[in-house]
Parts: sequence; structure tokens; C-alpha cells
Amino acid sequence: EGDFNRTVEGSFRGHKSMKRVIVVDEDIDIYDDRDVEWAVATRFQANRGLIVKREKGSSLDPSAEPDHTTSKVGMDATMPIGGGRKFIRD
Repeated sequence: EGDFNRTVEGSFRGHKSMKRVIVVDEDIDIYDDRDVEWAVATRFQANRGLIVKREKGSSLDPSAEPDHTTSKVGMDATMPIGGGRKFIRD
């Protein structure tokens, strides 16, 4: 959980325009949308792996508030510790 929070926070700090971060394990190809979506579908649970924040975003975002505040979301699509084989893609 700590790594997930630090990864999301660091991503938002590093790129103010970023509105969504999905954290995955090393077995997921981050360049393959299907792989990332598979991880979300099989490993993500919103009640324990979701961060929603309101903070400054891009001045170019038309959906942001006049002060450029916007909503940002972080999703934990990693395997639970000790999750076993059921979380490994065959």
C-alpha cells in the first residue's frame, strides 16, 4: 500500500497534467493497453485500491475549475501480497 501511494503521489507531482495513474506489477506490459486493462479487471478493487484527489492540474484542461483545480485518480492494479496463482495470467 505504501509503494502504491508513493507511486501515485510522485506521478502527480512529476506531471501536473496527469489525471489518472494505474499501478501494475512487473508481469504487466505497460505499453499494451489490453495487458493493463486485464490487470485492472482482475486485480483492482476500488474499496482498497483507489485514490481520488483534488489538486492543481493543467491550465489547458477545459474540464478543470477556473483556478485549474481538477480531480485525479490513482488505481492499484497490483497483485495482493500472498495472492497466489489466481492473480497470474496464463
